[in-house]
Amino acid sequence: MTAIAMKWERATDNTAVYDHAEFDHPQVAQTMCPWIEKLQNCPDRRWVYSVDVPDTRHLDRNGYPQRVRSLATGIVYDRHEAVAAVEEAIRRIVGGLTVVG
Repeated sequence: MTAIAMKWERATDNTAVYDHAEFDHPQVAQTMCPWIEKLQNCPDRRWVYSVDVPDTRHLDRNGYPQRVRSLATGIVYDRHEAVAAVEEAIRRIVGGLTVVG
């Protein structure tokens, strides 16, 4: 198995209510952009996660994507579960790779 190094931008901030990372892999044509966020108005403070790529079907006049396409999304109970869910989704997307970081 090949490992992917993924660095979350706010990994050391225990009070962060959202986080994101970005990385490229040769088996995926576009840059993947995983993110997680704590739901503020949810009574049990769940976290939502998503792994997105630029949607090249919708480009602006300069040729840049105007929106993203989600490859995986979900809701979990804490930050640790959200990061683990993103890692599992990426392993499935790129075919069994192990995410480290």
